[in-house]
Amino acid sequence: MKVEKEILQKSSRLIAFASVVFAGFFYLYYPHIQNYSTTPKWIFGSIIGLAMLFLGRKEKFVWSWGLTAWFGFVLLYFIQSFWSYNVWDSIMRALPFILAPLLVLLLRRESNDLIDFYTKVATIVSLLILPLVLVNLFELAGLYFSDEYSHQSTYSFRYTFGNRNQYSELLTLTLPIIAVGFFSSVQKWKKVLFALSIGLIYILVSLLLNRAVFLVLYGVYPLILALYFLQKSKAKKLGVGLLSGIYIAGLAVFFSPLRNKIPFLKNLLETNYGSGNERIRIWGNSLELWQESLFLGHGSGDWKIEILRTPLQFTQAEGGTVFFQRAHNDFLQIAVENGFLGLLLFLVFFVLSFFLLFKSTINNGSKVLLFGGVLAYIVISNFSFPIEKIELLFFLFLFILPGFSSQLSRTKKFNLPKIGMAVLILSTLILSVKWLSYEKDYFEYKKDNDRIAFKDIDKNKYTIDATSTPLFWHEGNYLFNKQDYIGALIAYHQALKFNPYHVHVINNIGSSHYALGEIDQAEEYFKKALKLNPVFVETLMNYASLQFNRGNIDGALVNILTIPEKNEPKNYMTFILAIAKAKYKEMEDKYDDPEFEKFLSSTVENDAFLYEISKRARRSNASYEMELRAKVSKDTVQ
Repeated sequence: MKVEKEILQKSSRLIAFASVVFAGFFYLYYPHIQNYSTTPKWIFGSIIGLAMLFLGRKEKFVWSWGLTAWFGFVLLYFIQSFWSYNVWDSIMRALPFILAPLLVLLLRRESNDLIDFYTKVATIVSLLILPLVLVNLFELAGLYFSDEYSHQSTYSFRYTFGNRNQYSELLTLTLPIIAVGFFSSVQKWKKVLFALSIGLIYILVSLLLNRAVFLVLYGVYPLILALYFLQKSKAKKLGVGLLSGIYIAGLAVFFSPLRNKIPFLKNLLETNYGSGNERIRIWGNSLELWQESLFLGHGSGDWKIEILRTPLQFTQAEGGTVFFQRAHNDFLQIAVENGFLGLLLFLVFFVLSFFLLFKSTINNGSKVLLFGGVLAYIVISNFSFPIEKIELLFFLFLFILPGFSSQLSRTKKFNLPKIGMAVLILSTLILSVKWLSYEKDYFEYKKDNDRIAFKDIDKNKYTIDATSTPLFWHEGNYLFNKQDYIGALIAYHQALKFNPYHVHVINNIGSSHYALGEIDQAEEYFKKALKLNPVFVETLMNYASLQFNRGNIDGALVNILTIPEKNEPKNYMTFILAIAKAKYKEMEDKYDDPEFEKFLSSTVENDAFLYEISKRARRSNASYEMELRAKVSKDTVQ
């Protein structure tokens, strides 16, 4: 009786802890910061981690060589954070690396039986995620029947996650756990629950149009399911038939005209919305950055800084209004930031995890399904950035959990001191709370221009925002607008320490020198900005103004005619008319050509004509004068 009561207590504790963990990861929302999906979950995870540490079972922690490789990578990441441009930003981004595996270790401690553990976790995940999935399907049906369903419209389906892609990735990574529960459970109601969850998640994630998870859903998981059946001697034919049928049907649809008639396939293949072409370009740039510092990398968290000095033509970053924060490939990003050494440790972690998973004593079917989860994570890692999302990283460690140990035998326990674990989790909690306060103050400043909130931020710790913009840049703008140009220069140079390739910062340093009458220094910084981004509108306008005031009309025209028509600022017309009229005067003085002079005098006050010539010059890449002469020739012939 006493043993049964103790087992019941352990089971209830596991259910309670797991329910709270997954409820927080799925539904925790804090709208008072810009990145509402990250820091609050760190805080929540730290609190529940401390609760499990002190209120859970009094067992030693299970360890493995795989975890040793992981924490070797984490240690290297932290060390390399100290030569980052933004030390605290880099350290904070690494908090999920510590917290996710520790939470899995603590949760695992509550159960001796891994299959029972996975069945309970699968039940909790299904019950928690189903309501959200059903609501989403209802909303997607509304989009579909109102003809508003598209790749772009589905992007709003993000809820408590950073974006639609991370949400669909989470749903995808729940499937192996639910599948283990389905094949392991003997209770009929649970099998129905798991089957319903898998089916609805498959439909929803397919409709959310994430290409990476599409590869997982229709590439990795069918293969894993076939392997699952193949290792069951009585079901080999079913496994082979299932795999063949899925792939043949998929290929038939994909390469047939039907793909243009099925809305989700048509939208999935759409490439105009922030997609594959950009990623290929930044991957190529990332490889070049890696080659510059092959062994040790550029420093943790510095990919987003270094990428700004590489060519970003034909991407959203070209206009200087979008700044890529991630390579959308964890392996490449680690290679750039932590070099070959960091990438090697990361890869060793996966190799050891695979080895230990298949060496574990959990049944072969569950091994195959969990192996599929790790493969899914790796595929997603090649197109996204799950490593920094604590809820996605948490699932990775759930997949490799059997490799820690399948039983809590004394010979396989590692006595990680409770005080050491408490210090790690408590440190994460304290850092996260402080970081959240900075994020909240910054959000208030951005939302309402709250200068008091902005002053409360330690800008030497919370140095850079989610667009790679240093906070001192905002301080510089405030001083510049008050015409305190020397103070603005000081602030802009402080900003430059945290992002030396931020085109806005460099441009504004040039503007401050220009306002102080320091023309040579202004020109130096305008040139630096245009070297980084040759089509950055603000600098092109500023440099055109500088050249115009120096009397270099052709130089002014070169700059202002580089601005694409779609990116013209509001004051473009004023600038181009002034420069064009100066060019007219220059040509009148330079040439002794009565016919051409007559043409100039008849059009010099025609603002629409002067602007039209500027458009022609930009489209043809010819000079303003050449387009004028082409117009004279054309009118003469007519």
